[in-house]
This record gives sequence, C-alpha cells and structure tokens, in this order.
Amino acid sequence: IDFIITKETDELYGKFILMLRLQMKSGMRVEEVVEIRNRNIDLNSKKIKIVGKGGKSRDLNFSSEGDENIWDLIVSKMDKEAIYLFYRTRIQKFPSLNKRIEIVINKKLPTTTSYYLQRFREMREMLGLRDKTTSHSVRRYFITQFLKNNPNRDLVRQIVGHSSTRMTDYYMGSMIDEKTKTTLDLPI
Repeated sequence: IDFIITKETDELYGKFILMLRLQMKSGMRVEEVVEIRNRNIDLNSKKIKIVGKGGKSRDLNFSSEGDENIWDLIVSKMDKEAIYLFYRTRIQKFPSLNKRIEIVINKKLPTTTSYYLQRFREMREMLGLRDKTTSHSVRRYFITQFLKNNPNRDLVRQIVGHSSTRMTDYYMGSMIDEKTKTTLDLPI
C-alpha cells in the first residue's frame, strides 16, 4: 500500500500503479489489464468490459461506494487519441540525467505484458518481497479474499473469468487455516 501511495503520481510508475490497482481490485489477469480498450469503458454506467481467455467477456462494475478514486484515475488516464487505456510506451534511460523516463511508442497498440511484469519485478525488489511473489500472486490473493467474504464459487468464477469452477475450486482448497471452524455445533 505504501508503494502504491508513494508512486501513484510518479511519472515512471503512475501507469503501472493504476494497472496494479485494477488487478488488485478485480483479480484480472495481466493480459486482460493491458488489453483494456477505451471503447470498452462505459463512462455513464462506470463499467469496463473485460475480454478474457477465449474471447469471453465480463463486466467490471465501478459504481460501488469506495470505487470513486480508482474510477476517477481510470477516466483521467483515458486518452482520446489512444485505442487502449494503457498504450505502448517504453522506458528510456538517460544516464547523463541519472533518470529513466517513459516515452510514448504507439497510442494505437496496447502496452505489453512484459512492461507490466518488469515494473512488478522492480516493485518486488524495492519492497524486498520473495521471488515467488509474482503478478499472478495478486490474482490469487484477490480470489482467496473474495472467496473468504463470499463463498459462492460460481460467482467468483464469473468475476475472475474462470471457464469452470474446477479452477476456482483449486483456490478454495487453500482456504482452511488455524482460525477456520471445521466442526458443527451439534447436540451430540
């Protein structure tokens, strides 16, 4: 959270931070985040149509209380000249300035998953997180937290875009911890 707060307005990490926040808030795959098209963002209903694996689509709704901040960031990021919310850029190093700057490459192409993964690795190193912490860890965290609060596995399957509940069941398998009640109170 501290990383997100301190880097949110950073010209080098601002785009990545919004992508990370979207992934944390919705459980989207990295490929789905980078492929968000401006035309799939409905400003009136505050929804984003996500096109997932196999071309299947689902809507993310940002009209709930507490969504205003991230929705405002999404809207402010939209560029009328761009096709994608996160268009193609690259990081250019300027050794003489001891600085890295993000440069626009093409507003008609989406950013790449490798862009996101590189920023994620940099964040992980800055925070001293384990190498096993990956961008997919964010998706797994979202799914397990959502399941803890709402154990409707079919709903979770739909929200995260799983094609079957078998994958959702995989995440449910790791939800028992030492605080989980594993017996029923029966007068026997």
